[in-house]
Amino acid sequence: GIVSDEVKKSPVDFHKTCLKLIEFYAARLKLRRMQLDVRVSYCDGVRWANALGFKSEGVMEKYSPDGESAILFGRIF
Repeated sequence: GIVSDEVKKSPVDFHKTCLKLIEFYAARLKLRRMQLDVRVSYCDGVRWANALGFKSEGVMEKYSPDGESAILFGRIF
């Protein structure tokens, strides 16, 4: 699977830790922006990107090596 069994045991703790790491590194590295992409078929990934504070910026057609489209997400600091 995409997510390890260890993460599945404590998903809320994992999410909170990820949020803290994003904030920490954004401040420490003085980032203005972070971005990530998620395959359009990975609904849990799309939902999680939103929960992490990322906003959809559009679909990148045939983006992955196998030709699947992906959604570009960005987060501004």
